[in-house]
Amino acid sequence: MLADAARTYTDVHFVFADQAEGRATVQRYLDEREDLVLEGVVLDASTHLANEFNTVGLPTTLFFDSDGNHVFTHSGELSSVLLANYLSDM
Repeated sequence: MLADAARTYTDVHFVFADQAEGRATVQRYLDEREDLVLEGVVLDASTHLANEFNTVGLPTTLFFDSDGNHVFTHSGELSSVLLANYLSDM
């Protein structure tokens, strides 16, 4: 859903952070899913994001404004409707 959203909302910069897994594991996952094309994948093998933003579980979606300020955190699964609502409120 987020990959589709990244293609739909071209004015929004999406970053996909994988936490606690190594590069080979993430690359293998992406290679096995030819229908999943992601730009902006970053690795956080040491879970610095979780520590920095005090997240309590996965998935977690972080929202930042155009100046790079963290403005909202959504914990748990995110639907396309919720994502559209969050983006329209920003």
